Amino acid sequence: MEPLQTFLSSLDSQTKYRLSIQPTKGVFILSNSGKREDVKDFSLPINSLLSSLNDIKAHLESFTSKYNEDEWRKAGDYLSDNLAKSLFKSQTRPFFETLNKLLVWVSEGEYKDGEMPLTVENIDKLASEVVKIDFSSFTTEHSLLQEMFSNSKMRLDLPYNRIVFGAPGTGKTFIIDKEAENRFGAIVDISPKDVWQKISEEIQKSDKTAASLFAIGFKYSPTLKKENPKSLVQKFKITYDGAYAINQGIRVVDFFSKLPEYDAEKIDDIIKNQLEALKNEHFLMQAGSAAIGLKYSEYFYGKSTGDIINDLNLSKTSSQASWIWNGAQSANYFEDDTEEKVTHRYERVTFHPNYSYAQFVGTYKPIQDRNDNTVIRYEYIPGPFMRVYVQAMKAKQAGLDDNFLLIIEEINRANVAAVFGDVFQLLDRKNGVSEYPIAASEDVKKYLKDNGIDDCEELRIPSNMYIWATMNSADQGVFPMDTAFKRRWEFEYIGIDENEDGIKDYDVPLQKKEDGSHEWVKWNGLRHSINDKLTEMKINEDKLLGPYFISEEKLKLVEGKKEEKADEFVKAFKSKVLMYLFEDAVKMRPGDLFDENAVGKLRFSDICKKFDEIGQGIFNFKK
Repeated sequence: MEPLQTFLSSLDSQTKYRLSIQPTKGVFILSNSGKREDVKDFSLPINSLLSSLNDIKAHLESFTSKYNEDEWRKAGDYLSDNLAKSLFKSQTRPFFETLNKLLVWVSEGEYKDGEMPLTVENIDKLASEVVKIDFSSFTTEHSLLQEMFSNSKMRLDLPYNRIVFGAPGTGKTFIIDKEAENRFGAIVDISPKDVWQKISEEIQKSDKTAASLFAIGFKYSPTLKKENPKSLVQKFKITYDGAYAINQGIRVVDFFSKLPEYDAEKIDDIIKNQLEALKNEHFLMQAGSAAIGLKYSEYFYGKSTGDIINDLNLSKTSSQASWIWNGAQSANYFEDDTEEKVTHRYERVTFHPNYSYAQFVGTYKPIQDRNDNTVIRYEYIPGPFMRVYVQAMKAKQAGLDDNFLLIIEEINRANVAAVFGDVFQLLDRKNGVSEYPIAASEDVKKYLKDNGIDDCEELRIPSNMYIWATMNSADQGVFPMDTAFKRRWEFEYIGIDENEDGIKDYDVPLQKKEDGSHEWVKWNGLRHSINDKLTEMKINEDKLLGPYFISEEKLKLVEGKKEEKADEFVKAFKSKVLMYLFEDAVKMRPGDLFDENAVGKLRFSDICKKFDEIGQGIFNFKK
């Protein structure tokens, strides 16, 4: 068998993922590809490698021999070594290629990038050979740029300020969501307390209205999720009605998390659509209504149940308006210790034209006093930036290695200079920390101090706080970004076909045939045909159709060529794809994309009508 160092050196020209030995520390050094920034090195101790080999062998069916990022990252949950698991989750491909090279070495086979000889025999042979390695015989070409690991956790090798952009439907949000889920896990309680005691105290101190008890159930749902009204009555000595209100707060957390973000321009439609969806959720009618009230409490602020009934055209005999009102009022009962309510180490916000610095960072707002609802008091209410900032600072103070992420959707739909304000200066970062601090205002100082932050005179973004955003430069009505703002971010462009593997197998219905069934085509094939024609018309790439221009949720609606859902899908196709093409992509030259001889008049209504009859025959390309 060839000496390991000779073997590894021979592969340097064949792959961008390098592997070497750090003899003084007894670790392997693996590198990333340098796709997003300079190439960086990561250390994998021998013991962590051996533990990983043992875990992979025990769950071999979950680890594919050909590289698939989603499958491998998911399989990483089987690793028992915390250090290896952290590295596996954040540097999946380099980890894969490390195993690949070592397995090829012991099997004396041919190295193939992205495909490893993963067998029980090779794993056993590698484990026996690794323990024989004489580290004193090695020299190292790689230097450790920094110590990456501490207490079995590591600093994420990811951009601190990152904007993912591309054409509509390329999966920008999907990419960020996937990385956020994988790399920013469930939050730890930074200041552990006797939770049950605290719940009891809050119940006793509350005014015991449905709104206050709903808020307590919602806030402490992870602790209370196994309780029922009867057990709540026994534990906290409250009435059954009170226990019922707490139980509603517990039950509705998942529903609440799926509600769309507040959008001032669309809020009426958002609320009406969510209430309409609740009609099919009989067991969630009351709790779901309260969740809507809580989520959109800003909209319901100051409204009575009568106002809600009239505004939303609700039944006067239904309790739905009362539960919406209770939910909206419950927003007043959440204390400033927001970090105890967050279930992940990341928070999401969507920018819109009316979004402001006060909403993003924080400001004083009028709050109805919880002890006397006739009294209005003012409190500093933090925005998403300040909430994540406090989380990150508290983790730093506690000596924890947890990382935190703020996700900004549609960053260029707001005036970023106005929204970021003086926070803009904090985006200049060195080793993750703001190079130039800003002075904290008196209200921010007080808020930080009240939340246990020692260093509250100045603001500096800490190295464990990440800010990621999505941007669609093709949309109309977006705000331009100045050069000074843009240079503080790392931009990552998502190509028009970069994420198409996930939708290649979906068929979609088009026109109806004489027997009443639909003509079906591959969505990805139709998308490519449309994009090829748009490219021929010299339309910019950011105007083309991405794989997820039609959401995967809609594609799954007709998965397996479900005829019973075909009409619903076709309606959505016309309102999304055809309208976008007609109103935006080819607005000035519709005749170049749509076949005027087949369609007749180039009016949207005529195009939709003809689509029902001839499907993709409305387009000017070969079928």
